[in-house]
Amino acid sequence: METMTLDIKVEKMHKLAATGTFKAYADVSFNGVMTIKGFKIVEGRNGLFIGCPSTKGKGDGKYFDIIHFTDDEVRNQLTAVILEAYKK
Repeated sequence: METMTLDIKVEKMHKLAATGTFKAYADVSFNGVMTIKGFKIVEGRNGLFIGCPSTKGKGDGKYFDIIHFTDDEVRNQLTAVILEAYKK
């Protein structure tokens, strides 16, 4: 399968003042035609990582990602763009 090249840009970065593990939320555009809101920047045991937007399930209270990447290269590109914007 051929990998698609995407123009990924952080439209808004919402940094949180709290000292917990959640550091910020990001709204990201893809090729200037679609924006996905609610990517999470989280401080984990091994450093910062990106969490996908999620929704709370009915009944059990668990959260589920509302998007899923089928291409690791695209996910890695997205992670790099978001973390670079966060560190500015």
